[in-house]
Amino acid sequence: MMSRVKKGIIAGFVATVVVSVFELANLFLNHLFDPFPGVVAQMFGMPGNMAAGWAIHLVMGTFVL
Repeated sequence: MMSRVKKGIIAGFVATVVVSVFELANLFLNHLFDPFPGVVAQMFGMPGNMAAGWAIHLVMGTFVL
């Protein structure tokens, strides 16, 4: 039996992956809005660093939200 914390982490990870798929579609098809990883990287003082934005998005989406 899984604990509620483990279930929450798994749910956060799955939700983050789903949002990331939509974000990838935005990046490659048409830029309807600013890329979220770029916005996150800029908020953390690393403008233009998409890799850092993706990493922060993954960690925050999985463990914080």
